[in-house]
Amino acid sequence: MSALDLPTKEDFLTPTLEVISGAGGSLGRTEIKEKVAQKAGLSDDQLAVTYPDGRSAGRSVALDRIGWGLSALKLMGALDNSNRGVWSITSRGRELLAQGRDAVVIANRTARNEAKRRRKSLPAASETALRDNEELAEQGSESWRAELLAILTSMSPDSFERLCARLLRSLGCRDVEVSRYSDDEGLDGTGVLQVSLLSFPVFFQAKRYKVDRPIQPNKIREFRGAMAQRGDKGFFITTSVFTARARDEARRGGAPIDLIDGDTLCDLLYENGLGVETRPVVVPDFFADL
Repeated sequence: MSALDLPTKEDFLTPTLEVISGAGGSLGRTEIKEKVAQKAGLSDDQLAVTYPDGRSAGRSVALDRIGWGLSALKLMGALDNSNRGVWSITSRGRELLAQGRDAVVIANRTARNEAKRRRKSLPAASETALRDNEELAEQGSESWRAELLAILTSMSPDSFERLCARLLRSLGCRDVEVSRYSDDEGLDGTGVLQVSLLSFPVFFQAKRYKVDRPIQPNKIREFRGAMAQRGDKGFFITTSVFTARARDEARRGGAPIDLIDGDTLCDLLYENGLGVETRPVVVPDFFADL
């Protein structure tokens, strides 16, 4: 299977608006990708199609196209997003959704043509800066994610487990410890989740897999089995993605398991200042209007 067997970038625009609207008007980035993939009926094989080389090597083409769609919809004023990765549909987005797919596609092409026109009207230096900013947006800000995931997947197992432990501490867990033994029944670490006056023992599993090796439901079952009678909550952290059946398995009865895939992991590291810094972005229009 190749990228030619996947929906095009524009094919994901309307489904993205539909899932966000259907969820009450806003969703997180990872939820959007999961729900759009489900709505588009993408199979595990389709999600496993990756870029063969370049800066995005190893990343899912389909998920990357959904990410591109978010930035394209923002460019046309159909979506807005917060610093914490929550995307919200705007009145313009609802208007386009009501008009149908053709209206969304036309709005996308119009916005892109307008961006090109603006570039031509700016001085050379400003045009270069604007083009660079638009290229970042067009990629759905995926370039830094690809770089980060490449680093994460190349880490040693011990280093990755220590990173996951540090992240859980940043998220409010205390007494987080990495397992001393690689054969500790599938559990990579433990901790205590503190919620107000209540505390819960938690376990985590860390898997450094590439996106072409998605987490299957048997891994979730094994993790839950290892947790049995020992913890109240689990975190399964991976640099890859979870299949739809794996996500269903995590929602079954028993100790709740939170799934943190590669994109979510990148967002959490960024939000907690762990190895990712905010990049300054030049706004050429500011200077052109002086």
